[in-house]
Amino acid sequence: KPYDGHHIAFYVGESSADFETAFQRAVEAGVIWVNPRFSDKVTNLNTAKKWRQFRFRDVLSLEKGNKVFMLEHEVRSVEHDAFPGKRVGGVDGSGGGTPSDGGIVDV
Repeated sequence: KPYDGHHIAFYVGESSADFETAFQRAVEAGVIWVNPRFSDKVTNLNTAKKWRQFRFRDVLSLEKGNKVFMLEHEVRSVEHDAFPGKRVGGVDGSGGGTPSDGGIVDV
């Protein structure tokens, strides 16, 4: 069947560095995808950082590298405006949270 537009979105890591690593790995795997329905045309690290997200849709076999499934994945930084967690203390010095946990608390 042709791609029907369904997708999942998830947040990566504890920091922008984790997000950048995820992006680099997606580039190395050759799976970065631009969905023409949206304005976030992410094709490189600079645009991924600007939009705080990137997309891929081909799920590859780790053993063979071939495509085994197609589903759009919207990968977001924890710094994305829509992040559902709540940032508390530690990182900005206001109390609570620790640098090791990124000062993030799930709500």
